[in-house]
Amino acid sequence: RNNKAKIASVMISSGTSGAYSLGLATRNELNDAHLATDFFMNLVFGAQPNNTFIINALSMGVRVFSHFATSDTGPRTDLVIALLKMVSPYYEKTIVVGDVLFIKQLAEESVAAGVNWSKLKCWFVSGGDWMPETLRTYVHELTNKSANEAENGFWLGEYGVSEIGYPLFFETGELVKIRATLKPSASSE
Repeated sequence: RNNKAKIASVMISSGTSGAYSLGLATRNELNDAHLATDFFMNLVFGAQPNNTFIINALSMGVRVFSHFATSDTGPRTDLVIALLKMVSPYYEKTIVVGDVLFIKQLAEESVAAGVNWSKLKCWFVSGGDWMPETLRTYVHELTNKSANEAENGFWLGEYGVSEIGYPLFFETGELVKIRATLKPSASSE
């Protein structure tokens, strides 16, 4: 109570367990979170704050703390599609953070809305639910992305997406390529 002036962020859990929990962060902790996210973005994507745009399509007020240009849209495909058309072309790279089913829906609706994926270097990041390789392949085909051409973007999963700067585990382009070769063929199913 006496240190409330130091608090910069209050996060609340979803309450799905029947109880709510709070997470408090000070200004110094938020700065550390920004630095950690920026480090992760550079490590995984070769991203820099001056050339990368992040679209945070996570729900429930989950924020991405970063020095990168970021738009918090929540899971609204119409907003993300508008940003992909109006803002992403001005950045070298775009990173869309969302859950698995949202990314699938975004890929489908964006193609119908005329997003020119071949002109965008765009990565998808999801956490929580894991995706089958057939779903990743489907999204890659719709968006002209592939881990075989990782410099143009692909879909990677991580564990701990709501703390995108602090993932416990994450895929690399090399791991995505290995997983793709291990998926069962149609003849073996």
